[in-house]
Amino acid sequence: MTDEKKNEKLDKVTEAESDNDERADVAPVEESATEEPATQEPTAEIEDVEEKEEAAEESAEALTERIEALEAQVLKLEQQAQEYKVGWQRSQASFVNYRNRMETDKETWRRRATADLLKEFLPVLDDFERAFQALPAVLERLSWLDGIRLIERKVRNVLNAVGVEPIPVEPGAPFDPQVHQAVMQQSLAGFEADQIIAEVQKGYMLDNLVLRPSLVVVATEPPVIEEEKQEEAEQATDATASTSETDSQTEEEA
Repeated sequence: MTDEKKNEKLDKVTEAESDNDERADVAPVEESATEEPATQEPTAEIEDVEEKEEAAEESAEALTERIEALEAQVLKLEQQAQEYKVGWQRSQASFVNYRNRMETDKETWRRRATADLLKEFLPVLDDFERAFQALPAVLERLSWLDGIRLIERKVRNVLNAVGVEPIPVEPGAPFDPQVHQAVMQQSLAGFEADQIIAEVQKGYMLDNLVLRPSLVVVATEPPVIEEEKQEEAEQATDATASTSETDSQTEEEA
């Protein structure tokens, strides 16, 4: 039994040594096999570089297209911004014009409303004036008349305070259709055509607005027909006188 075990151990040692020898023989072959791919590395690197260059070119083209698209979009947005700016400026100008127009209209409405109200006081002044003109001399010294005159002055002062002034009218002044209204025309010595002869009713103005025009009598030129008739009458008188002289001379000669 002991010898058999020894033999088995010797066989195992022998097999182990043979295995080592086989591994030593195979190792160079494996090293040579691993050295072959090293000769193929430059080709793979070239292919990798070419692929990277192609990918870079493609990315550059894509980036250029992207930049062009972004530039076109920016240009479009700038155009839209300019259009919006012009539209905003027009809207702003329209709003300013509208506000100014509303303020002007508001002022016009206010003046018209004020003018309509003040017109109601003008007949009161007319009544005061007519009453004072037709006042009998017996009543001139009565004390209550002074109170009435005071009321009349207060009314005029109130109207003057808000800008109401009478329209000045003088005989011989030229007729102005903007502030005067002719109620009568007549021919009168000392007055030329379109001159004011007299004022029938006083007119009033509120600043530059005519509340009521002045009613006036306007002069006209004498009719031409009357002058012609007068000349004809004078000529007929002269002819009659000459005829009578001729007849008297003829009778004396006879």
